[in-house]
Amino acid sequence: MREQPRDQELSAVNFSALYFASALLAWLLGGAHICAAETLWKAGVAKASITPAEPLWLAGYASRDKPADGKVMELWIKALALEDARGHRAIILTSDTLGIPQSIYAHVSAALK
Repeated sequence: MREQPRDQELSAVNFSALYFASALLAWLLGGAHICAAETLWKAGVAKASITPAEPLWLAGYASRDKPADGKVMELWIKALALEDARGHRAIILTSDTLGIPQSIYAHVSAALK
């Protein structure tokens, strides 16, 4: 398999994010004209910086030989919560990490139920 240059990888990620956001917007707006009088959506957003204060090992850099000790930009965790007129809820979480420990996932899942 041929490796893609970093710029092409970022372009593919940006395109995927744009495509997803466009599809979500189309889905949200698609039914709005059918029953606009009955439709009441609620939305909420939040974000929190998860940038480590102390040097620590970060994933994603195979050639790293020491903990990260500085930052180029903040690391964030973000949430979007949606509720339709019937009370159906959805939450989308994003994180500037490669993964979330199972213990945190279980705690957050239990709190949301």
